[in-house]
Amino acid sequence: MNDFSGTTSLPKWPVYLLTGMAIIIMLISGYAQVFDRELLEYLILEDGVLENLTALLLLLGGSFIFYHFFKYKKNKGIWWKMFHVIFGLTLWFGFAEEISWGQRIIGFDTPVFFQKHNKQYEVGIHNLTYGGFSVNQWIFSFGLSIGIAIYYLFFRLLTKRVAWIGNWTRRLGVPIPKWNQTLILMGSVLLILFIDHGKKWEIFECVFVLVFMITLYESKGHERVIL
Repeated sequence: MNDFSGTTSLPKWPVYLLTGMAIIIMLISGYAQVFDRELLEYLILEDGVLENLTALLLLLGGSFIFYHFFKYKKNKGIWWKMFHVIFGLTLWFGFAEEISWGQRIIGFDTPVFFQKHNKQYEVGIHNLTYGGFSVNQWIFSFGLSIGIAIYYLFFRLLTKRVAWIGNWTRRLGVPIPKWNQTLILMGSVLLILFIDHGKKWEIFECVFVLVFMITLYESKGHERVIL
C-alpha cells in the first residue's frame, strides 16, 4: 500500500511571472489588433518573439520534468517514471519542432524529403503534408485542440468523479489544471477569435504553453511523494 509521506514545495513567484506574461501578451495582442497592425505582424513573425518564447518555455518545461524525475524517482513507481520520461521528451520534441530541429540555428540544408512534404520547406514534422493529409491540420490543430479543451474543461472534474481516472492520474503524476488556468486559456481563445490574421494561432500557442507551464509547475509543487 502506498504511503503518502508529504508534498513537494516550490516557490510561487514563477506562477505569478508566467501568469503576468500570459496576460500581458493577450493585452498587447488585443491592442495590436485594434490600433497597431505593424506590432501584430511583429508579434507573429516567423522566428519572432512569441515563437522563440514558446520554444524556450518548452525547453525549460522538459528540463523541469527531468529535474523533478531525477529528484524523486527513488520514491516513485515504474508507471510514474515511464510517464515522466515520455512527458519530458514530448516537451523537448515540441522545442525541437519550434526551432526546426536546429536548422534555424545551425543553418543546414533541408533534406529532400522535407523539401517535398513540408509546407515551409524546413525540417519538422508538424508542417508535413503527405498524400493530401496535413499533420498540422489534423493532429496539431484539430486533435490537439480537442485534447486541450477536454483537459482544461473536464479533466479536473473527471479525476474526482471517475475513480480509475483519479487513481491513474495520481499513479502517473499527471498535472491537474486549476480553474483559474482554464479561465486564462478561455480568454485567449476569445482573443484569437477577435484577431483577424492568418497566423494568429501563434499567439494562442504561446499563451497556451505559458498556461500549461503554470499547470505543470503548480501541480508538481503539490504532488504527493509516494514511498
